[in-house]
Amino acid sequence: CQRRLKETLMDNIDEFLAHVRENIDQHGWHAQGVGARPDRPTYTYTVGLTAMGFEELVVVGLLPSQAHEVLTGGVRLLQDGVGLHAGRIVQGLLEGLPIKTTDCSNEHLNVARSVYGVEVMAVQLVWPDAAGRFPGEPGHDDSLPSQRL
Repeated sequence: CQRRLKETLMDNIDEFLAHVRENIDQHGWHAQGVGARPDRPTYTYTVGLTAMGFEELVVVGLLPSQAHEVLTGGVRLLQDGVGLHAGRIVQGLLEGLPIKTTDCSNEHLNVARSVYGVEVMAVQLVWPDAAGRFPGEPGHDDSLPSQRL
């Protein structure tokens, strides 16, 4: 019974990864959402930018539609030659707010790692508080939901 369950799970994973690869083939990338857990907020990330020579993009704490909009805008910037290396600030991705790129571990990007291996690189896109301070900056409003992954 255990063996059959494991085989069924592996078949489901293979089917899912085939779906991800199909999205990448059709659209250039796939948006992977991950639900919140007690130790981590909801987040969404790209899978497919690695094959284009870019870092995968990650957003934390947004609704799926907002996350997809921000990631789509980020992908367009990359395709237009705008580098999104850590520390860059860009406009126009989230309701008129500036977005800052920060270093991000690939530890929680399981689908991207399954497709490309453990060497996947990523940057996280973060937004400021009402005073314009980004997470990690002195004076940032830490009462806001965490954008930490």
